[in-house]
Amino acid sequence: MQQHRPFSRATWNIYLAFLAVRLFIAFSPGYVHPDEFFQSAEITAGNVFGFNVDIPWEYQPELPCRSIIIPAITTGIPYLFLKKWIGTNSDHFVTTRALFLTQRLAFVLVSLVIDWSIVKMARQIRRSPSIALLLVASSYVTLAYHTHPFSNTVETLVLALSAVVLGKIIQEHDASTTLLTASTSKATTAFHPSATSVHGSLTLTMWNNLQYNLDKDNLALHGLHPRFFHLLLNFPVLFGNLAWVGVTTLISKVMAREWSSPSKLVTALTYSGICGISVLSSMPHQEARFLTPLILPLVISLSGRIARLGRRFWPLWLVLNGVLAIVFGVIHQAGLVPAMGLIQSQSLGFQDCQGVGSSMDHILCTNDPSKPGKF
Repeated sequence: MQQHRPFSRATWNIYLAFLAVRLFIAFSPGYVHPDEFFQSAEITAGNVFGFNVDIPWEYQPELPCRSIIIPAITTGIPYLFLKKWIGTNSDHFVTTRALFLTQRLAFVLVSLVIDWSIVKMARQIRRSPSIALLLVASSYVTLAYHTHPFSNTVETLVLALSAVVLGKIIQEHDASTTLLTASTSKATTAFHPSATSVHGSLTLTMWNNLQYNLDKDNLALHGLHPRFFHLLLNFPVLFGNLAWVGVTTLISKVMAREWSSPSKLVTALTYSGICGISVLSSMPHQEARFLTPLILPLVISLSGRIARLGRRFWPLWLVLNGVLAIVFGVIHQAGLVPAMGLIQSQSLGFQDCQGVGSSMDHILCTNDPSKPGKF
């Protein structure tokens, strides 16, 4: 069995410092996009706690575009633990803060698995695992996106674990077996059937999602962007000077007609990144978070060059990611979650609520002060 050198004390100390920052940002009330609630907690909290929730359009039975399996695992199971912990036969109730912190903690654990996968891949291709780990740990993509319950975080996790398996296969089998397995893995991860308990039949949500996104009228409801938006704006905003290193490296490889890397895993990840951003750029609705899985091919393929750049790379990288982590992880929309908690605490004991007026913009309720509740 191949022995790997342990991380140095300095590497561990720096990583633990970034991990502390990750926990701080994860448990801060700021959030990036409402989808991190609507596409995950909104679904599972209703099922687990019996809340009256609004089912998002992606999960409607007419054209379900997302699988219930992913949120059921990532937030549904943690919510079951939360429900068990607070006790269903007590006078306790679940607070907004408890729901919020539970889902964030679950995705911190997901981000740690991504960290492990990065280290594993770096060792498989004999690159510096220290550089790769510190790159991903210091990226605001990890700090502000991968600690939030986005489906894109789960996509990053699936890609990371698939790449680890692919790297293992490459080490043990010949190229033909590797290519066959890689193709099978790609096809498998592309289709996530929804649970039959939701709509009563097996549904290929990926196909429905593709149908929906190919209709420009549908995408117009969410906002249309120029086709170059991902490449010229979202990509550099997400990855900063790492994106610049990636683009210049790719151009130099093309100029030298080097179409593959000595490492088959690096080659596979590089082409997966190129294909991914190309396909996503073909659709006119382009949000930055769609590109977060690109952190894997960037970190793995460029860690060697980053090690050579050294001080020419790290200062700008740390400043950019520090500022953006604070903006998107701490400040952005930071007032909403506390406001929801305040509304919840002020409405304890309200019952028999009815809408008032033609626009239903006022609600009249009776109050039962004997039901305080606590957490």
